[in-house]
Amino acid sequence: MRSILVLSFGLFCFNLCGQHRYMLAFYNVENLFDTIDDPHVQDNEFLPGAAKKWNTSRYQTKLKHLSLAISSIDHDELPVIAGFCEVENRHVLEDLINQKELKNGNYAIVHRDSPDKRGIDCAVIYRRDLVKLEHITFKSVRLPNHKGASTRDIIVAKMQIAGKRRIYLLINHWPSRLGGEEESEANRLAVAGTVKKLCDSLSFVDPATPQILMGDFNDSPVDKSLSEQLGADTSSRGKSHLVNLTYPLHKKGLGSYFYKGHWEMLDNIIVSRTLLSGSRIKVGQAGIHRASFLLYKSKQGILSPSRTYSGKQYHGGYSDHLPVYIDLIF
Repeated sequence: MRSILVLSFGLFCFNLCGQHRYMLAFYNVENLFDTIDDPHVQDNEFLPGAAKKWNTSRYQTKLKHLSLAISSIDHDELPVIAGFCEVENRHVLEDLINQKELKNGNYAIVHRDSPDKRGIDCAVIYRRDLVKLEHITFKSVRLPNHKGASTRDIIVAKMQIAGKRRIYLLINHWPSRLGGEEESEANRLAVAGTVKKLCDSLSFVDPATPQILMGDFNDSPVDKSLSEQLGADTSSRGKSHLVNLTYPLHKKGLGSYFYKGHWEMLDNIIVSRTLLSGSRIKVGQAGIHRASFLLYKSKQGILSPSRTYSGKQYHGGYSDHLPVYIDLIF
């Protein structure tokens, strides 16, 4: 059980007795592929005959591990909503929500095959008893550095939680840093610009409904794509419509991803400013789920996410990212 005292971006402290808390989580699940060849995408590296030797046993272990990671964020309550990236198709999501650790959540699925050439998509699961999906849009984005090729779709879902409050949920998986952070930056800036337009449009047509952006942005809260192009403030005292709740974690040197000896806050949670001071919905601090079983300890004593693969080497871990989460308080 996590503490019943929730600090809201350093400003507000709430005793949750008599209030309702609903957890939202995001998890980059590191290549959740099935073992079946899909001729329409480049999934060959995750087949039984490939160098990685992906097979049914490893797939079932992966599902078990992911369900343990998600269900252990809060041992008392499953997330009402969980966003994912790097899932191959709807089938793997159905297998995931039918794991015994998640089965009691009675989850429904939001998914569409995206135009990503590897076939990895964003997705959402939500608890049918607590969440109503009112509207869903999948937004495609073309990349300037890839001759107009498309990246993963952005999921935009309007949801009603517990029959009381509505939110817009935007699930993201922005282009990677493959080829170098600076060399690939234009791609993330392009997606950031699209997301900014989406948020501005939602604010114009429906200003009363708050927005929550979650995802693997492949940039930290202070990088240009998030802080400038998207305009997500790193301070609660800023003037932007959006505030990055994971900045305090980044500032402390924490992160959801480990690269070349450093933790990086690539999995961000960004909310519209109304959630910091709203009377109908409030938001708790963003957190990183750092359970010991999700971490690998090197011979030098350095901790990093316990991943499934490193290159072609199978480690049998969970993911190369850690889950992130927030609480909504009604």
